[in-house]
Amino acid sequence: MAKNNKIFIYVIISIWVIVGIVALILLRGTPEESPNLSQANQSQKNTNTGSSVEADWENVGEIQGEMQTLVFDSSDGNIAYLSTDGQGIYRSHDGGLNWELLGPSGKTFLDLSIDVKSGRIYASEIRDGVVFSDDNGVSWEISSLQRGEAHVAQVDPRDPKVVWAGYWLRGNTGPSLYLSKDGGKSWVPTVGGPQGKEIDFVKFDEESKDTYVGTYSGGLFKTTDDGESWKSLNSGLNTNTDITIMKWTKDKSVFYVGTHDFGTFRSTDKGQSWQPINTGKESATDVHGLVVDPNDPKTVYVAGMMMGKGIFKSTDMGDTWKPIQAEGVNLDDVHVFELNPEQTHIYLGSGEHGEGKGILYRLKI
Repeated sequence: MAKNNKIFIYVIISIWVIVGIVALILLRGTPEESPNLSQANQSQKNTNTGSSVEADWENVGEIQGEMQTLVFDSSDGNIAYLSTDGQGIYRSHDGGLNWELLGPSGKTFLDLSIDVKSGRIYASEIRDGVVFSDDNGVSWEISSLQRGEAHVAQVDPRDPKVVWAGYWLRGNTGPSLYLSKDGGKSWVPTVGGPQGKEIDFVKFDEESKDTYVGTYSGGLFKTTDDGESWKSLNSGLNTNTDITIMKWTKDKSVFYVGTHDFGTFRSTDKGQSWQPINTGKESATDVHGLVVDPNDPKTVYVAGMMMGKGIFKSTDMGDTWKPIQAEGVNLDDVHVFELNPEQTHIYLGSGEHGEGKGILYRLKI
């Protein structure tokens, strides 16, 4: 009898164990039925919707000094100049593949422009102001505008006697924008418009009389009479930042500007109004480089200093963006981002976070 009671108890216990296991399985469900796992998978899919663009960056070489500006001679695409912080000027005779350091050491050239008719090179130097070279960058002379902290030095390709000089005031008083009409022999400050605001760039439309000036905390301006009068082009722009760069399509039907804090903007009415275009690169707000593909006006590239997310490409005029892969390239500190005259490669100058040097790369487009 006692033996039968033990068997009965074992059977009851076994039944309860089986029932418990079945109930546990039913309560937990299968992995496919788990709502938490399904949500996690969906979240992972949502965070990986933007695929990157394959790119093969060619390492051109190391440059001593933090790179500032790269310019190609439009009359001879093999000739290029690269300005640096503290090391002076580099020159290339083969379209940017090889570089020789010209110096002078200790000089920081921020901006460069070339008068293709005479070969004279103008540059802005942070201590000497506007300087120029008549021997292909080997030696430099200080212009009559001997005022330091020059940020912009641009010769007008439509009339090489006209040269513009722009300054960052940094709290100082005095004019910020000057104009010379005799090749830098004499200078006068402009009146109105961007005057008194820190100057980021001067850009010319060679097919018209339009000259554009971008400023820090002042917006974008246009003149058609060498600064005698100005028009503000800030509808839709946030002017409480740097307007760092401006580019347009070959037919000038679409304008783009980059800003220091608010990303990229586009205009389809020659700057009369602007729309932000940052979908897909919302975190990339500090735009200092911008290239429009000359063979495909819908394709645009942007890059910048401390963007964190690198370089982006759009194939729909900026409506959407995808990051460009650049394994082994420091994309957190892009200083140079230019298209060569043959319109075959983008050159990228990457900094090394205070190391006093950088790497120059190029990408075939």
